[in-house]
Amino acid sequence: MSMDLAVCNLVKAYGDRRVLSGLSLSLAVGATLAVTGPSGAGKSTLLQIVGSLDVADTGTVTLGEHQVTGITGDAAAAFRACVVGFIFQDHYLLPQLSAIENILVPAAAAARLKSTPTKIDRARLVDRAQTLLEKVGLGDRASAFPAELSGGERQRIAVARSMMNHPALLLCDEPTGSLDEHTGHTVLDLILHTAQDENASVLMVTHNAQHAARMDRTMRLSDGLLVAV
Repeated sequence: MSMDLAVCNLVKAYGDRRVLSGLSLSLAVGATLAVTGPSGAGKSTLLQIVGSLDVADTGTVTLGEHQVTGITGDAAAAFRACVVGFIFQDHYLLPQLSAIENILVPAAAAARLKSTPTKIDRARLVDRAQTLLEKVGLGDRASAFPAELSGGERQRIAVARSMMNHPALLLCDEPTGSLDEHTGHTVLDLILHTAQDENASVLMVTHNAQHAARMDRTMRLSDGLLVAV
């Protein structure tokens, strides 16, 4: 089933300040898009609306058969758990959980949200999490806790976690912004390679011109609209 992303005429304002002014974009299955622009331009707001973390004033967002616009409650939670994956500048790992347990968190969330409860095949989920750990080069760190990992390692775990439920779309908000240059390049490599392996599309906002140039397309957010770069 096609999981193309279509964003049409998004408008979003905070009080008198309009952040998005009829913004539209499209992203095909498996494609990658970087969105650049100055701080405060609305890049994170765009990602949050696409990921159902925020709501536009007007406009529509669809991802395949999923009408994102207007979904709330459990429907929005299920969309975030099962259809999209998130990678932020901060890793947001739970400090009390090991690396592999952090990767399993989205699977537990998805299981709780199912309308028809089914028996969880924990062995299969652990195998999936371990496979993702190996994809990001940390197969031997499954039992390590976040405090025992470097910043780059924690962000690798966040990459693996974002892919746990086979998302159709990966939303990346400055995913390398807190890392040094070398580690940042390594993490971006992992994001792109893992997404390609999983046939996931990538929508990334970034200030890093080198990283933006590695995506299929780059667009700049300016005055609430996207323009090709």
